[in-house]
Amino acid sequence: MLEVAEKQDFLNITQINKSFRINSSVSIQSDKIIAIACSAGGPKALSTILSQLPQSFNQTIIIAQHMAPDSAKSFSSWLNSQSKLPVEVIQENKAIEKGKVYVCSPESDWEVNSPNKKLPVSKNSTHLYSPSCDVLLSSLARSYKKNVVGIILNGMGDDGVEGMIAIHNNGGVTIAQDEETSTVFGMNRVAINEGAIEKVLTLDQIALEIAST
Repeated sequence: MLEVAEKQDFLNITQINKSFRINSSVSIQSDKIIAIACSAGGPKALSTILSQLPQSFNQTIIIAQHMAPDSAKSFSSWLNSQSKLPVEVIQENKAIEKGKVYVCSPESDWEVNSPNKKLPVSKNSTHLYSPSCDVLLSSLARSYKKNVVGIILNGMGDDGVEGMIAIHNNGGVTIAQDEETSTVFGMNRVAINEGAIEKVLTLDQIALEIAST
């Protein structure tokens, strides 16, 4: 199953869903939030990172990985097999726990709110890529400011760059995957060129950086 998923870059990751989607608002309980944005090449990169995190890691990780509709459950199940941390699909209005990894489903764009910072829900989204990395990262930048660690991995296009700029401007930590370990040096390249990135790291270095959060 893993080999098939990687060969297809997990269920035709370049497929574009042009239909309108509902933005979902999630209540969150955590001190630090680690947000990871990725597209083409993302599954392999995520596997490399998550497999190195210790079971004792006690922060929340949220992943916005471009994927085909109805694939979040199988993708999270595969990631769960690669990780010492539990991985599950994010659910609307369900509190997010520390020490877990959450995968955003492609049927919606996701905004994340703290219990005392209720963000409005955008009813319609025209974003071409789903789930939208920019929507997730930008909402975290507004809510958690310096307590966000934003990570942009390889992938086509520039989704996530706007969100990384927002995190950077609000005092959060911004990290990009380096060119050498990238399958598609796209999203991360644009973020670096835009001056939104503090650290450019290999996948192994990113895992160490997350573990030390």
